[in-house]
Amino acid sequence: MLKTYEKITLIGSLVVTLTTGCISQKEPVKTRPMSTSAPTETPIPTATPEPTPTLSRAERRERKREAKREAARERKAEQEAEREQQAKQESEDERRTIFKEIVAAEDRAQQEADQEYPPEVGVDVMPGINRNRELEEKYRAQVAEQHGLSKEELRKIVVEGATKRWPLQ
Repeated sequence: MLKTYEKITLIGSLVVTLTTGCISQKEPVKTRPMSTSAPTETPIPTATPEPTPTLSRAERRERKREAKREAARERKAEQEAEREQQAKQESEDERRTIFKEIVAAEDRAQQEADQEYPPEVGVDVMPGINRNRELEEKYRAQVAEQHGLSKEELRKIVVEGATKRWPLQ
């Protein structure tokens, strides 16, 4: 035999009645059978707020002081972050300047190598290429020494400038 069941659900202070449809009696029934009378109101449990503890004057004063100390720590952290950002910007500007100096050194090496070994059709170009490499290494070393950088640091600046497409001039 099939029976119709309803389910009563509490949503806030609203009682919602849902008809779940027909179920055979062989299935376990977890709801109550539908009745012809109106649904009765089920009391809704309410949480009672915990009473707030009363703070003494000294405790209130200490909490105020702690709030001020926290605000001061936050301001200090913000100022530190701002200083770091400014230093990072200055550092990038310095790296850009070094990048331009490296590009200028490479251009200078190329011009000098071309003067010593002019590129001509049908002539061996390897002596000019080798001279260009020697001069580039020499001028890069001068830039590194001028700024107190290692060859690896100089290489990182060149890679950064190339990947970020810094202007060459």
